[in-house]
Amino acid sequence: MMEIIKQLTKFKNRKYNKKIEINLINDINNKIKANKNNEHLANEMWEIKTIFLAQNFYLIFIESLYKKQYYYAWCTLEKCELKINELDRHASEKIKDNYYFHFLKFQVKRWQAIYPYKLFTSPEFIHKKVRCSICNEIISPRGNCKHIIGELYSGEICYCTVEELELIGIAIVKNPVMKSNVIDPEGKNKNFSGLNMILNTLNTPFQYWDINYTKEFIPKKFITESSDSLCPCGSGLSYLMCCQRKNGCLIPHMQIIPYNQDIKNKLDTHLSIGLKISDYLYQKKYS
Repeated sequence: MMEIIKQLTKFKNRKYNKKIEINLINDINNKIKANKNNEHLANEMWEIKTIFLAQNFYLIFIESLYKKQYYYAWCTLEKCELKINELDRHASEKIKDNYYFHFLKFQVKRWQAIYPYKLFTSPEFIHKKVRCSICNEIISPRGNCKHIIGELYSGEICYCTVEELELIGIAIVKNPVMKSNVIDPEGKNKNFSGLNMILNTLNTPFQYWDINYTKEFIPKKFITESSDSLCPCGSGLSYLMCCQRKNGCLIPHMQIIPYNQDIKNKLDTHLSIGLKISDYLYQKKYS
């Protein structure tokens, strides 16, 4: 246990090591199984394991960005986000304050916002046979399972195990449940320059940064969209029906704001309140 704690505290100075992760995760899983009857202890060990995995996913994400493996980095960032969501619901304030939970929660959303991925597929299923991951009971309106999906039981998150399903349709959406379902993730029209700019601008990928949303006027002669393309101003109309007859377009623009050390220190001190307010304002403005 002390070795995994040591890894957690060294987050900003370590590199991802798959062999170390496998050994530490196997060890803590064995300890969780051995303490199933002590729910409090098992849950504490689950918190340590989950924040360790969240950190590792972020390290892999940054490493993949430097290698320009953009889609793989995107999928890894989603895995980090899922672990952060689990921790947000179940982890103690001690875990959140000491092991970079707030940093990960804050920055994952900003990295996702910079990506050029805007359209996703969303499959629609009918689940015909589903079991509870905790008790293995069939989940049905008349079933006996008392477990709640998403809750933590003795070091294990309850989820549905789908054994039989039927695909009934596929939709194209902007806000998917599964962010990995990107349409044409490596397409020629995908612009990853924003990600590269951030990596080249920041002193370290482990410092806080934010996004200032503005609009920038682009003269007509620099606009390359065809008449039937969506207007670059973001109205949702075609370029012909919107801004083609104008001298140019006001195009959404994102300005990256690196945080200095003073701001970071304030965030570290008042994070539990400050980030909740920041996330609320962020979601209210851009959801």
